[in-house]
Amino acid sequence: MAKAVNIGTFTVDIIAYDLPKIAFPGEIVYVERPIDMYIGGHASNVSIDMIKLSVIKDVVAIGALGEDIFARIILDELRRYGVKVEPQIVKDVGTARNVILVVKGEDRRFHIYEGANPYLSHKHVLNSLVNLRPKYMYLALGVSKDLDENIAKVVKKAKNLGVLTLIDVAYVNEYSIRALRKIIYEVDVVHLNENELRMVFNIPKNLDLLTILKKLADVCPKLLTITLGGRGLTALTKKGKLIIQPSFNITPKDPTGAGDAFCAGILSFMELKKISLTEVSDEDLKELLLFAQASGASATLAAGATTAVSNEVVKELIDNQGKGIISSSKIINLK
Repeated sequence: MAKAVNIGTFTVDIIAYDLPKIAFPGEIVYVERPIDMYIGGHASNVSIDMIKLSVIKDVVAIGALGEDIFARIILDELRRYGVKVEPQIVKDVGTARNVILVVKGEDRRFHIYEGANPYLSHKHVLNSLVNLRPKYMYLALGVSKDLDENIAKVVKKAKNLGVLTLIDVAYVNEYSIRALRKIIYEVDVVHLNENELRMVFNIPKNLDLLTILKKLADVCPKLLTITLGGRGLTALTKKGKLIIQPSFNITPKDPTGAGDAFCAGILSFMELKKISLTEVSDEDLKELLLFAQASGASATLAAGATTAVSNEVVKELIDNQGKGIISSSKIINLK
């Protein structure tokens, strides 16, 4: 049994910050600060964020790993946080890793080995759901072709087990978009950014976001959230409530993991307040989105996807800015 399962990618991030330059072939470049290593991936990040938000404590991460030292690093780190792991071990394939090079004053350079992640099977996910019978499920699409093509089976099993389901998009590709179109009306919560929303519903760039959402009330999940970075978020419920909420005023240091923390915040607040999406009040809806936004904002305050996330940081953000954001939030009834 588990309170929450988080299904997605596992990876090890090796990050060199503040490089003076990228080395030429055969050249050695000495760096001023240590080269950091973090575990990452959606399954890891959301699980750790849940633990650090201190609401949902019985958490299981589900994904694919190789048989190597990087798998041991991920398993050891997750267990250090108290996260249980249901790994699918893939032989003759390494664990995913990402080498990130950051030259001073330049954008990040990513060098990704996908490793075992694309081998995650829907059968492993189904077996884990049946064995664990969680209350909540977070699942990131775009991880593996097999999982995307069989996502309807996973969602049906989750519904039969009474699991509240949140769907996210790890990687936008033809399989993840097709998968989301299959099940978007069947799940409880979907988290997208604006670009993903437009791709799912084939919406042209010249059509503004509010016009789009006014047409989607009849075909959306119980709660559709669209995060807009510094512009806050817009959300839509199946009952036709359109919510517009401004963002927190922060100075981000690293945007990595903000979406994962946002999703962890949604499920954590629902557990904290025992919210039912079929009967949620306007005030609870505003507070839910505020907590999720604060969770996502906290992830950007330090290097690393989960480093700065904590219940204390989220509480401080809400104490300092929450009233202003709530008072500026708008709810429009479309039905």
